[in-house]
Amino acid sequence: MKYLLEETVDGLGDPVRVWNSDYVGQNLAVSAMYLRATAYLVDKGWAMAPFNLVANTHKVIWVEAADGTPMGGVVYEYHAHNKQGWIVLIFTDEEFRGRRVYSILQRNLEDVTIQAGGTSIASLAHKDNESRLKAGTREGMNPQFLRLYKDLSPELADRKTAISKARNKPWSELNNEKWLPPGR
Repeated sequence: MKYLLEETVDGLGDPVRVWNSDYVGQNLAVSAMYLRATAYLVDKGWAMAPFNLVANTHKVIWVEAADGTPMGGVVYEYHAHNKQGWIVLIFTDEEFRGRRVYSILQRNLEDVTIQAGGTSIASLAHKDNESRLKAGTREGMNPQFLRLYKDLSPELADRKTAISKARNKPWSELNNEKWLPPGR
């Protein structure tokens, strides 16, 4: 069941409604927008894998234009153990960018989180996703941790050869057995 969070105006002064639902599939147009946004992030290499597209703990807040057209949404969950609203994905349809839909979504997520007993909101964002980082910063979200990453693919062949040599076994045999420390 969806319920109205607020009636407000977007960045252009146009009237909008903000809805919340405990069920991501409450509005199929919002669900489709969410899947498109997820695919976009995957295509750009900005999604972490494995990723859950939709879990039964996910809820959704979305903004609708006066004619009922969804403008954007935030799929989220509330983590009671650390009193935190967790943004799974926040997105605005391309047609509605620049109208502060993100600001409306985040403000409402903050309110929902506070009402649930929360004290913070958080999310992950790829370092190259400039628009997401800019919007988050504008709304007071700042980095808390940095995820360090090293791509091993350029050195895989040499590393496999070195491991095989060190273990005195061909890679095809090593690749199929559980790793044990040398000498065991």
